[in-house]
Amino acid sequence: MRQTLVPGAFPSPSPDEARPALTGDSGRVYVTGPAPIGVGAQAEVWPAQRDDGVRVAIKIAHAGAAASTAIAREADLLDALTAAGCTHAVRCLDRVKADGRAGFVLPLYAMDADGHVRGAIADAPATAIESVLRIVAGIARALGELHELPLAGIEGRLVHRDIKPENLLVGDGGLLLADFGGSLLVEGPGSIELGVFGSPMWAPFDQMLPGLPEPNPTWDTYASCVMLFWWLTGGRPAYQADPWPMLTERGRKIWAALCTLAEADEPARRDATQALFDARDGARASELVDVRGHAAIQEADRVAIGEGVRRLADHARYGDIALADCARDVADLLARGLSPLSHPSPPNRYWRAADLAEELDGIVSRLVLARAARAADAERAGLRAQVRAMSRSPRWGRITAAAIGGGLLVAALGLGLVALVPRTPGPMEISRAAPNAVEVGAGTYMIGDVWGDGEPDERPVRSVILGAFRIHRTEVSNADYASCVDARVCSPLAWQDAKSPYALAKPGGRGFQRLDGATLPAVGVTWQQASTFCAWEGGRLPTEEEWEVAASSTPGGARVEDKRRWPWGEAPADCLRANFGDCQLGQTVPVDSLPAGDSAWGVRHLVGNVWEWTSSSYTVTRRMLFRRVSEEHRVLRGGSYVSVPAALRPTFRRHADPSDVSEVHGFRCVFDLARSASR
Repeated sequence: MRQTLVPGAFPSPSPDEARPALTGDSGRVYVTGPAPIGVGAQAEVWPAQRDDGVRVAIKIAHAGAAASTAIAREADLLDALTAAGCTHAVRCLDRVKADGRAGFVLPLYAMDADGHVRGAIADAPATAIESVLRIVAGIARALGELHELPLAGIEGRLVHRDIKPENLLVGDGGLLLADFGGSLLVEGPGSIELGVFGSPMWAPFDQMLPGLPEPNPTWDTYASCVMLFWWLTGGRPAYQADPWPMLTERGRKIWAALCTLAEADEPARRDATQALFDARDGARASELVDVRGHAAIQEADRVAIGEGVRRLADHARYGDIALADCARDVADLLARGLSPLSHPSPPNRYWRAADLAEELDGIVSRLVLARAARAADAERAGLRAQVRAMSRSPRWGRITAAAIGGGLLVAALGLGLVALVPRTPGPMEISRAAPNAVEVGAGTYMIGDVWGDGEPDERPVRSVILGAFRIHRTEVSNADYASCVDARVCSPLAWQDAKSPYALAKPGGRGFQRLDGATLPAVGVTWQQASTFCAWEGGRLPTEEEWEVAASSTPGGARVEDKRRWPWGEAPADCLRANFGDCQLGQTVPVDSLPAGDSAWGVRHLVGNVWEWTSSSYTVTRRMLFRRVSEEHRVLRGGSYVSVPAALRPTFRRHADPSDVSEVHGFRCVFDLARSASR
């Protein structure tokens, strides 16, 4: 629908404007308003009044058997969703016929998603950014329910295919999915003939490619991410708003046809459809799209996201660090969710809408905790200021001992109550993990393979200047990570999620057997999950330079000869110092074991046991269908319990997709001393 923002009521038509009453299958009589409130490719939506005075809406097919068939099918689908217990879709209340055209009755809703977002921001500007993220998380949960809902007598997964603000209406239960005219069942029996769907400004480019696979849930999660970008920035991602740079001449013809289809009426739509099929016929994907150099979220988009986050958070007190972390987390989420193509590239969007919702919930939780921490800090500062002001007052000397005792008691109780509020450390505090973190001093350090026996990407050797920081003495354990999950900040690890293919009870989870002990390092951690945990503790993932300094440098050593070949010194790796493939254990060991392998700073297990995520990026370029595609991976360091000795070297660089789930991937966090120093 081009317009589905509907008023709460409509004026009664004058006698000469009166429209014939429609009688539904239920026997109810409906009188429609003077003009439609929504017009789409297959139908119009009219406001109407039922014979009992209730305001409703009626969706009536355009002329033609095909349109009536589509509207009747949509009504059938809404009935099936209601019967299956779907709580996030509009309901079909009745069915009607208008001059032989099929139609159905649905509730009249007050506004669409755009209006809902504007209202949420206006009603609570202090938590506007949280509201926007929560709304998109709610949309993702609604889509997750839709994608997984079993429908009686129907086999397959339902994909909406036309998610946009106009098709999300506000009801008593929040946002409801509407306009299922383009929805499809996939993964069911038989092949589905694909046509043009959705709106080009919200839908992914997959529809324009030849040799298209069946639709999948990422088409809906993609549109949800476009809406998030829209509500944060007021625009669309660069390549999505203006795809011209990534299209060939033939691809541009297809895009123009798609845009015409989204706006034109018959018969222009028929001509545009034919032009689309003619341009796509016999074409290869490589002849339509060239994604070289076009990342999902480019630097300008990241800047726009950061500005949008700060604008929406203008009336809230989160702290600069918390807002910067939020902007980075949202940009990383959108970089994945808005990947330009899921075909022919490997699928890398959010296949499970629930995963998108969980990541959004995690970002919101971190904002809430940061806000609570700032409020608690302000309250403590206020109490201290009151005491100082009282001490300077001339009346201070005349206050009785009882009054002094009572005042101190009240202050102590106030501080105690604040201390009892569950929270994570504020942006300027060291984390609760500080006892398990050791300090690495500021200085100039050598980075890279100074011995000349490493890989090309370990050179050239260079010097870096680092400020002082703290780093976890051991890897993060399963027990540590479980605390973050219990706090409802971190999402469960994939092998802990019964729905995941990596669950211990499933074939994909066999690699995680014997790795779930409380004192063993947390594994199967994605890069985002590791980042979330570190943010919860008041820290972050280390850069690869920080990690390498902690692993192979010595205090005060700025020269090449001060760099260690191994954390413990020059002796080759053995099983008393590291857990690696030659030890043939086939699993991890507790995070606090093997002290003989400590680095000069006292950091344990920096080589062997698990590969450790860092915050550093690694660009990977590979060939795909006669072109090169660039992907952003993240660097891991240190080797694992199955690694060969050469991979244990502190300068060795492994890289992986941030969404990878592996039984050999773990992490530890670092904490900036500059933040804790101002505490």
